[in-house]
Amino acid sequence: MNPTRFRSKTTPWRVQVAGRHFPDRKRKALYFKTEKEAIEFCKLFKHYNVAAIKAAELLFKKGRGQI
Repeated sequence: MNPTRFRSKTTPWRVQVAGRHFPDRKRKALYFKTEKEAIEFCKLFKHYNVAAIKAAELLFKKGRGQI
């Protein structure tokens, strides 16, 4: 899982999370303002898996699909 550029002025970095990590089995896309935030999320996710998503929401304090 790596951050990729995304065409957006507000959140130009995206991380795709595989569906196997979620009960609904659907892939999720998380968006970040900076590459650094996206990389930090990837590091958290590799260590804590799905719990990293909640932690990232608390760390970056954004809402509605943006972290």
